[in-house]
Amino acid sequence: MKKFMLFAAAASAALVGCVNDEQMEMAQEAKKVSFDTPVMATQTRANVKGEMNNGTTYNTNENFVVYAKKSSEELTMDTWTSGTNFWKDGEGLTVTYKNAGDWEHASDVYYWPKDGYLSFAAYSPAALDANGGTVTYGNGGWVVTDFKVNSTVGNQIDLMVSEPVMNQTEPNTETAVTIDFKHVLSSIVFSVIENDDNHSYQINSVTVNGNIAMTGSMNNSLQWGHNGQTATTLTKNNVNYKVLTTATEFLNGENAMLLIPQTGIGDVEVTLNITRTADGTNVTETYDKTVKFSEFAISGGSGSVTEWQVGKRYVYNFTIGGTKKIFFAPTVTNWETVTLNVEI
Repeated sequence: MKKFMLFAAAASAALVGCVNDEQMEMAQEAKKVSFDTPVMATQTRANVKGEMNNGTTYNTNENFVVYAKKSSEELTMDTWTSGTNFWKDGEGLTVTYKNAGDWEHASDVYYWPKDGYLSFAAYSPAALDANGGTVTYGNGGWVVTDFKVNSTVGNQIDLMVSEPVMNQTEPNTETAVTIDFKHVLSSIVFSVIENDDNHSYQINSVTVNGNIAMTGSMNNSLQWGHNGQTATTLTKNNVNYKVLTTATEFLNGENAMLLIPQTGIGDVEVTLNITRTADGTNVTETYDKTVKFSEFAISGGSGSVTEWQVGKRYVYNFTIGGTKKIFFAPTVTNWETVTLNVEI
């Protein structure tokens, strides 16, 4: 799934000899460096968590970080660091949503240079979790070091990085430069459908348990490594989802499990705590149902998924129901006849 950011800027100011005059001319006539997305509605900023899954629009509540390199010669991915940092505060500039579709720095205003090239790369979100590792862009691409998944479901982030946009020059018009975000984690989502004419169901909680890698590092080829998969329990309580007769995702969005791509997931289990109610009565039963991930069959295919890969969203669907009423079929075992004889 792709996330698009549009970066638009143009400068038309004439340079003059005095620094103060140059600043005045730029403020009056030059167009600032700003970002634009297809989302136009102003929203109140929040601490965004969970998977980014809203078509190709970028969440206006989120912040992202942009790197910019200025160079006199064209850069490549392997010569990125030969450019100079364009932002005054260093490598990364945090960009926030303002209004009317504009994304820009909170305080500083930047303008296109009159000569040379600008190259850009971005990652999201701007705020990683505490002890959540580092994200850097250098020669060859992105590197993520010691990234740590939050152990609380609902507080996990959807880590994304962009393809670099190389060697842009001052546009003649307000032409947008597209930056394409790519997911680098795996999204684990749950869905359920009811297939029962006799009962209704509610999902109370979901627990994933098993050996899972929660800390890892990613190289510039988007390949992840980790020190091992340790015994981990991830639980989402208070789900309270009433199961429908159509397949519906009930644990997604901010409650999706965003995990490091990894192999060896066959022994990882998911447990649903379910309340079943007999239709038309108040008779209920609450029970746990545990299934290994390896027991889920690929929809429309064969076999199961044995690994979670970069940028893939795995929807694990449960079909609940098919219960049968309890009937009785009474029979009687025939007497065992014992014949006794005597002569009298």
